[in-house]
Amino acid sequence: MNDKETFIKYLDQLKGNVIALIYSFENEQALGFTHYEFWKSEVISAWLNAAEEIGCKPYILDVRTFMQKASLGTLPHIDFCVNLNAGNNNVDNLCLVPAICSFLGVPCVPCSAKTCAIGEDKIFANQIAINGSLHIPRTVPANEEGGIIKNRSYGSSKGIRLSSTQTTCSADEFCQEFISGTDMTIPVLYNPLSRKLEVLPPVGYKHSYGEKWFLNEEAKISHSYEKILCSLSEDAERSVLSLVDRFDVKTFCRVDTRIKNYNFNIPTKINIKDIYFIEINPTPTINNSINFSLSLLYAENTVPHKQCFNLYKSLTNKATVTGYILACSLLYFTTKHFQLQD
Repeated sequence: MNDKETFIKYLDQLKGNVIALIYSFENEQALGFTHYEFWKSEVISAWLNAAEEIGCKPYILDVRTFMQKASLGTLPHIDFCVNLNAGNNNVDNLCLVPAICSFLGVPCVPCSAKTCAIGEDKIFANQIAINGSLHIPRTVPANEEGGIIKNRSYGSSKGIRLSSTQTTCSADEFCQEFISGTDMTIPVLYNPLSRKLEVLPPVGYKHSYGEKWFLNEEAKISHSYEKILCSLSEDAERSVLSLVDRFDVKTFCRVDTRIKNYNFNIPTKINIKDIYFIEINPTPTINNSINFSLSLLYAENTVPHKQCFNLYKSLTNKATVTGYILACSLLYFTTKHFQLQD
Protein backbone atom coordinates (compact mmCIF):
# COMPACT_ATOMS: atom_id res chain seq x y z
CA MET A 1 0.00 0.00 0.00
CA ASN A 2 1.55 3.33 -1.07
CA ASP A 3 1.45 6.58 0.91
CA LYS A 4 -1.59 7.91 -0.93
CA GLU A 5 -3.61 4.75 -0.34
CA THR A 6 -2.51 4.71 3.29
CA PHE A 7 -3.48 8.34 3.85
CA ILE A 8 -6.87 7.85 2.18
CA LYS A 9 -7.52 4.94 4.51
CA TYR A 10 -6.45 6.98 7.52
CA LEU A 11 -8.61 9.99 6.62
CA ASP A 12 -11.62 7.76 6.01
CA GLN A 13 -11.39 6.69 9.67
CA LEU A 14 -11.97 10.26 10.79
CA LYS A 15 -15.14 10.98 8.83
CA GLY A 16 -18.29 11.27 10.90
CA ASN A 17 -16.49 11.57 14.24
CA VAL A 18 -17.78 14.16 16.71
CA ILE A 19 -15.17 16.71 17.79
CA ALA A 20 -15.89 18.90 20.82
CA LEU A 21 -14.26 22.33 20.57
CA ILE A 22 -13.98 23.71 24.12
CA TYR A 23 -13.29 27.44 24.29
CA SER A 24 -12.95 30.11 27.01
CA PHE A 25 -16.00 32.37 27.31
CA GLU A 26 -14.80 35.92 27.98
CA ASN A 27 -17.67 36.73 30.36
CA GLU A 28 -17.02 33.73 32.62
CA GLN A 29 -17.24 35.05 36.18
CA ALA A 30 -15.45 32.29 38.13
CA LEU A 31 -12.89 33.91 40.47
CA GLY A 32 -10.08 31.54 39.54
CA PHE A 33 -10.68 31.67 35.80
CA THR A 34 -9.01 35.01 35.00
CA HIS A 35 -7.13 35.29 31.71
CA TYR A 36 -4.39 37.49 30.32
CA GLU A 37 -5.50 36.56 26.80
CA PHE A 38 -8.50 34.92 25.10
CA TRP A 39 -8.40 33.19 21.75
CA LYS A 40 -10.68 35.16 19.45
CA SER A 41 -12.95 34.06 16.61
CA GLU A 42 -10.04 33.86 14.14
CA VAL A 43 -8.62 30.90 16.07
CA ILE A 44 -11.91 29.27 17.06
CA SER A 45 -13.39 29.50 13.55
CA ALA A 46 -10.22 28.01 12.06
CA TRP A 47 -10.71 24.89 14.22
CA LEU A 48 -14.43 24.79 13.41
CA ASN A 49 -13.69 24.85 9.69
CA ALA A 50 -10.90 22.32 10.19
CA ALA A 51 -13.30 19.82 11.77
CA GLU A 52 -15.69 20.13 8.84
CA GLU A 53 -12.78 20.02 6.39
CA ILE A 54 -11.86 16.49 7.46
CA GLY A 55 -15.47 15.31 7.49
CA CYS A 56 -16.07 15.48 11.24
CA LYS A 57 -19.01 16.94 13.19
CA PRO A 58 -17.99 19.91 15.38
CA TYR A 59 -19.65 20.46 18.77
CA ILE A 60 -18.79 23.84 20.29
CA LEU A 61 -19.20 24.77 23.94
CA ASP A 62 -17.48 26.82 26.63
CA VAL A 63 -15.47 25.38 29.52
CA ARG A 64 -18.17 25.81 32.20
CA THR A 65 -20.88 24.18 30.05
CA PHE A 66 -18.49 21.34 29.24
CA MET A 67 -17.79 20.79 32.96
CA GLN A 68 -21.46 20.92 33.90
CA LYS A 69 -22.58 18.56 31.16
CA ALA A 70 -19.73 16.17 31.96
CA SER A 71 -20.72 16.06 35.66
CA LEU A 72 -24.42 15.61 34.87
CA GLY A 73 -23.81 13.02 32.18
CA THR A 74 -25.65 15.09 29.56
CA LEU A 75 -22.89 15.38 26.97
CA PRO A 76 -23.68 13.81 23.61
CA HIS A 77 -21.32 11.16 22.29
CA ILE A 78 -17.90 12.74 21.70
CA ASP A 79 -15.04 11.02 19.88
CA PHE A 80 -12.34 13.68 20.33
CA CYS A 81 -11.90 16.99 22.10
CA VAL A 82 -9.87 20.06 21.13
CA ASN A 83 -8.83 22.22 24.08
CA LEU A 84 -9.15 25.90 23.11
CA ASN A 85 -8.92 27.11 26.71
CA ALA A 86 -5.71 29.13 26.81
CA GLY A 87 -4.21 32.28 28.29
CA ASN A 88 -5.23 31.53 31.89
CA ASN A 89 -3.45 33.43 34.65
CA ASN A 90 -3.58 30.24 36.73
CA VAL A 91 -1.87 27.29 35.02
CA ASP A 92 -4.11 24.89 36.98
CA ASN A 93 -7.09 26.02 34.90
CA LEU A 94 -5.32 25.16 31.66
CA CYS A 95 -5.60 21.53 32.73
CA LEU A 96 -9.38 21.57 33.28
CA VAL A 97 -10.40 20.36 29.82
CA PRO A 98 -7.82 17.57 29.36
CA ALA A 99 -8.42 16.37 32.94
CA ILE A 100 -12.16 16.03 32.30
CA CYS A 101 -11.42 14.35 28.98
CA SER A 102 -9.25 11.83 30.80
CA PHE A 103 -12.11 11.16 33.23
CA LEU A 104 -14.49 10.63 30.30
CA GLY A 105 -12.01 8.55 28.31
CA VAL A 106 -12.06 11.01 25.39
CA PRO A 107 -8.76 11.77 23.58
CA CYS A 108 -7.83 15.45 23.97
CA VAL A 109 -5.86 17.56 21.48
CA PRO A 110 -3.21 18.82 21.83
CA CYS A 111 -2.11 17.28 25.13
CA SER A 112 -2.95 15.63 28.43
CA ALA A 113 -3.41 17.49 31.72
CA LYS A 114 0.01 16.22 32.83
CA THR A 115 1.81 17.60 29.78
CA CYS A 116 -0.11 20.86 30.04
CA ALA A 117 0.76 21.37 33.70
CA ILE A 118 4.48 20.69 33.47
CA GLY A 119 4.95 22.32 30.07
CA GLU A 120 3.11 25.58 30.73
CA ASP A 121 4.99 26.22 33.99
CA LYS A 122 8.37 27.58 32.86
CA ILE A 123 10.18 26.71 36.10
CA PHE A 124 9.06 23.08 35.99
CA ALA A 125 9.78 22.95 32.25
CA ASN A 126 13.33 24.20 32.76
CA GLN A 127 13.95 21.52 35.39
CA ILE A 128 12.87 18.81 32.96
CA ALA A 129 14.79 20.30 30.05
CA ILE A 130 18.00 20.66 32.07
CA ASN A 131 18.78 16.96 31.67
CA GLY A 132 18.72 17.18 27.87
CA SER A 133 21.21 18.31 25.25
CA LEU A 134 19.95 21.86 24.72
CA HIS A 135 21.57 24.64 26.71
CA ILE A 136 19.51 26.11 29.56
CA PRO A 137 20.11 29.78 30.54
CA ARG A 138 21.48 30.08 34.08
CA THR A 139 19.29 31.37 36.89
CA VAL A 140 20.64 34.77 37.99
CA PRO A 141 19.65 37.39 40.60
CA ALA A 142 16.89 39.75 39.46
CA ASN A 143 18.81 42.83 40.62
CA GLU A 144 21.87 42.29 38.41
CA GLU A 145 22.53 43.40 34.85
CA GLY A 146 22.52 40.72 32.16
CA GLY A 147 19.34 38.89 33.05
CA ILE A 148 15.80 38.65 31.74
CA ILE A 149 12.76 38.42 34.03
CA LYS A 150 9.84 36.18 33.05
CA ASN A 151 6.52 35.13 34.51
CA ARG A 152 6.51 31.38 35.17
CA SER A 153 3.09 30.82 33.57
CA TYR A 154 2.35 33.61 31.08
CA GLY A 155 3.08 33.40 27.37
CA SER A 156 6.71 33.71 26.31
CA SER A 157 6.40 37.41 25.38
CA LYS A 158 4.10 38.76 28.11
CA GLY A 159 5.68 40.73 30.94
CA ILE A 160 9.29 39.84 30.11
CA ARG A 161 11.90 42.52 30.72
CA LEU A 162 15.64 42.90 31.06
CA SER A 163 17.01 43.01 34.60
CA SER A 164 18.97 45.84 36.17
CA THR A 165 20.21 46.86 39.61
CA GLN A 166 16.72 48.29 40.26
CA THR A 167 14.57 45.30 39.19
CA THR A 168 12.94 42.66 41.36
CA CYS A 169 10.93 39.49 40.76
CA SER A 170 7.39 38.96 42.02
CA ALA A 171 6.39 35.62 43.56
CA ASP A 172 5.37 34.32 40.11
CA GLU A 173 8.50 35.46 38.30
CA PHE A 174 12.05 34.24 37.88
CA CYS A 175 15.20 35.62 36.28
CA GLN A 176 17.57 33.90 33.87
CA GLU A 177 20.74 34.85 32.06
CA PHE A 178 19.92 36.87 28.93
CA ILE A 179 21.26 35.20 25.79
CA SER A 180 22.45 37.77 23.26
CA GLY A 181 21.18 36.98 19.78
CA THR A 182 17.65 36.38 18.54
CA ASP A 183 14.60 34.16 18.96
CA MET A 184 13.71 30.98 17.10
CA THR A 185 10.58 28.86 17.50
CA ILE A 186 10.49 25.19 16.53
CA PRO A 187 7.15 23.57 15.59
CA VAL A 188 6.80 19.82 16.21
CA LEU A 189 3.94 17.76 14.74
CA TYR A 190 2.94 14.10 14.56
CA ASN A 191 3.32 12.59 11.08
CA PRO A 192 0.73 9.83 10.54
CA LEU A 193 2.68 8.27 7.68
CA SER A 194 5.90 7.83 9.66
CA ARG A 195 3.90 7.44 12.92
CA LYS A 196 6.22 9.68 14.88
CA LEU A 197 6.71 13.29 15.92
CA GLU A 198 8.77 15.31 13.47
CA VAL A 199 10.40 18.73 13.59
CA LEU A 200 9.08 21.27 11.10
CA PRO A 201 11.41 23.98 9.76
CA PRO A 202 12.09 26.42 12.63
CA VAL A 203 11.02 30.04 12.31
CA GLY A 204 13.73 32.58 13.11
CA TYR A 205 13.21 36.26 13.89
CA LYS A 206 15.48 38.43 11.77
CA HIS A 207 15.87 42.00 13.00
CA SER A 208 18.26 44.94 12.97
CA TYR A 209 18.09 45.97 16.62
CA GLY A 210 21.28 44.37 17.91
CA GLU A 211 21.90 41.38 20.13
CA LYS A 212 19.84 42.73 23.04
CA TRP A 213 16.57 42.47 21.09
CA PHE A 214 14.03 39.94 22.31
CA LEU A 215 10.48 39.00 21.32
CA ASN A 216 8.36 40.89 23.85
CA GLU A 217 4.78 42.16 23.55
CA GLU A 218 5.87 45.44 21.99
CA ALA A 219 7.88 43.65 19.31
CA LYS A 220 4.92 41.39 18.51
CA ILE A 221 2.56 44.35 18.17
CA SER A 222 4.93 46.42 16.03
CA HIS A 223 6.13 43.41 13.99
CA SER A 224 9.66 44.82 14.21
CA TYR A 225 11.17 41.70 12.68
CA GLU A 226 11.10 39.44 9.66
CA LYS A 227 10.25 35.75 10.00
CA ILE A 228 12.50 33.39 8.07
CA LEU A 229 12.65 29.61 7.87
CA CYS A 230 15.77 27.99 9.32
CA SER A 231 17.02 24.44 9.52
CA LEU A 232 18.54 22.43 12.35
CA SER A 233 21.59 20.21 12.37
CA GLU A 234 20.77 16.53 12.84
CA ASP A 235 21.95 16.47 16.44
CA ALA A 236 19.89 19.58 17.24
CA GLU A 237 16.80 18.00 15.71
CA ARG A 238 17.32 14.81 17.71
CA SER A 239 17.71 16.86 20.89
CA VAL A 240 14.45 18.73 20.27
CA LEU A 241 12.57 15.47 19.69
CA SER A 242 14.13 13.96 22.81
CA LEU A 243 13.03 17.04 24.76
CA VAL A 244 9.38 16.88 23.65
CA ASP A 245 9.35 13.16 24.39
CA ARG A 246 10.29 13.90 28.02
CA PHE A 247 7.21 16.12 28.21
CA ASP A 248 5.11 13.27 26.81
CA VAL A 249 3.93 15.33 23.82
CA LYS A 250 1.87 13.20 21.43
CA THR A 251 0.32 15.45 18.77
CA PHE A 252 1.96 18.86 18.41
CA CYS A 253 3.79 21.54 20.38
CA ARG A 254 6.17 24.43 19.94
CA VAL A 255 9.66 24.79 21.42
CA ASP A 256 10.81 28.38 21.86
CA THR A 257 14.54 28.99 21.87
CA ARG A 258 17.16 31.70 21.86
CA ILE A 259 19.98 31.58 19.31
CA LYS A 260 23.28 32.90 20.63
CA ASN A 261 25.01 35.57 18.51
CA TYR A 262 23.50 34.21 15.33
CA ASN A 263 23.64 35.92 11.93
CA PHE A 264 20.58 34.90 9.96
CA ASN A 265 22.06 36.36 6.78
CA ILE A 266 24.34 33.31 6.58
CA PRO A 267 22.38 30.37 5.09
CA THR A 268 23.45 27.49 7.30
CA LYS A 269 22.03 24.92 9.66
CA ILE A 270 21.58 25.95 13.28
CA ASN A 271 23.96 23.94 15.44
CA ILE A 272 23.05 22.60 18.85
CA LYS A 273 25.83 24.59 20.54
CA ASP A 274 24.02 27.83 19.64
CA ILE A 275 20.52 26.86 20.85
CA TYR A 276 19.23 27.79 24.31
CA PHE A 277 15.92 26.42 25.57
CA ILE A 278 13.42 29.10 26.60
CA GLU A 279 10.16 27.22 26.97
CA ILE A 280 7.97 24.49 25.55
CA ASN A 281 4.42 25.42 24.60
CA PRO A 282 2.21 22.30 24.64
CA THR A 283 -0.88 24.37 23.72
CA PRO A 284 0.36 26.77 21.02
CA THR A 285 -1.97 29.07 19.13
CA ILE A 286 -2.96 27.50 15.82
CA ASN A 287 -4.61 29.27 12.92
CA ASN A 288 -3.96 29.55 9.22
CA SER A 289 -1.54 32.48 9.34
CA ILE A 290 1.10 31.98 12.07
CA ASN A 291 4.29 29.99 12.67
CA PHE A 292 3.01 26.46 12.07
CA SER A 293 1.45 27.72 8.82
CA LEU A 294 4.60 29.52 7.71
CA SER A 295 6.67 26.43 8.44
CA LEU A 296 4.40 24.08 6.49
CA LEU A 297 3.55 26.36 3.57
CA TYR A 298 7.11 27.39 2.78
CA ALA A 299 9.02 24.24 3.71
CA GLU A 300 11.10 22.52 1.04
CA ASN A 301 9.38 19.61 -0.66
CA THR A 302 12.07 17.31 0.76
CA VAL A 303 10.71 17.87 4.29
CA PRO A 304 8.64 14.74 5.18
CA HIS A 305 5.78 16.77 6.64
CA LYS A 306 5.61 18.93 3.50
CA GLN A 307 5.22 15.77 1.44
CA CYS A 308 2.46 14.61 3.77
CA PHE A 309 0.81 18.05 3.68
CA ASN A 310 0.88 18.08 -0.13
CA LEU A 311 -0.76 14.67 -0.12
CA TYR A 312 -3.42 15.95 2.29
CA LYS A 313 -4.11 18.92 0.01
CA SER A 314 -4.55 16.61 -2.98
CA LEU A 315 -7.17 14.60 -1.06
CA THR A 316 -9.05 17.44 0.68
CA ASN A 317 -11.26 20.22 -0.66
CA LYS A 318 -10.17 23.70 0.46
CA ALA A 319 -7.37 22.26 2.59
CA THR A 320 -5.97 24.46 5.36
CA VAL A 321 -3.00 24.16 7.68
CA THR A 322 -5.31 23.93 10.71
CA GLY A 323 -7.23 21.12 9.03
CA TYR A 324 -3.99 19.27 8.38
CA ILE A 325 -2.78 19.75 11.97
CA LEU A 326 -6.14 18.52 13.29
CA ALA A 327 -6.05 15.48 11.00
CA CYS A 328 -2.49 14.61 12.04
CA SER A 329 -3.39 15.01 15.71
CA LEU A 330 -6.48 12.81 15.55
CA LEU A 331 -4.60 10.24 13.52
CA TYR A 332 -2.13 9.84 16.38
CA PHE A 333 -4.97 8.30 18.39
CA THR A 334 -6.35 6.19 15.52
CA THR A 335 -3.10 4.99 13.93
CA LYS A 336 -0.91 4.13 16.92
CA HIS A 337 -2.33 0.58 17.03
CA PHE A 338 -3.54 0.48 13.42
CA GLN A 339 -2.09 -2.36 11.35
CA LEU A 340 -2.22 -1.84 7.60
CA GLN A 341 -2.90 -4.81 5.38
CA ASP A 342 -1.18 -4.90 1.99
